[in-house]
Amino acid sequence: MDYPCVSIHTNERPSFLWGDGFEGVTDVELETLHRKTRDTLLSLEAEFEKRQIPASTQPREIDGQCDSLSKGFKTIEVLERLDDKATEHVEAAVKILTTEQTIRPLKVYKAFLHDVLRHCGPELVLLCAACLGKPKIVGLKAEHRIGLLDHVKAKKLLYNSPILGRLATEYNIPQPSVTAGPDDQRLNESSLTGSEKGRHIEGGCVTV
Repeated sequence: MDYPCVSIHTNERPSFLWGDGFEGVTDVELETLHRKTRDTLLSLEAEFEKRQIPASTQPREIDGQCDSLSKGFKTIEVLERLDDKATEHVEAAVKILTTEQTIRPLKVYKAFLHDVLRHCGPELVLLCAACLGKPKIVGLKAEHRIGLLDHVKAKKLLYNSPILGRLATEYNIPQPSVTAGPDDQRLNESSLTGSEKGRHIEGGCVTV
């Protein structure tokens, strides 16, 4: 086992790693672990800021998008719904994801959403669409879109929530098998040309 590492403890499973799977973990314990893990991530990020350590090597060009995701997530968590603008963005994203696109900006946007869907699931597609919309994605250079995807993947656990899951279902965000297009999947890379080159609480805990 490599150190440092994170181990998980529940009533039925004294110690295991997240990569071992969650067989035998109850729904209540899973919800508790999810909340505690998110709290742990927030605490670590606060410590990074306190020590002035860069938490990532993300391009500065995507700072605005990352900030929009963070603020948007907090808003959705509080309201437990999407506002009118976010709803418009999400409905447009679903249509783009589930239909063939021939115009390049729409193909680029579909490729990004498809990558988020494959790597992070419908919940994060909803968040990206609601908070960013097409212009904030298509307006990025290809390498910065890849950097944004990397950021979303790194924040997957932090941003996942039952509220996003419910909204993803409500707004018919498709599953990965519903969307298609190997050409779309390669757009982010192929467009890099020219200038675009513990302790137990409520049945579960996380121990570092």
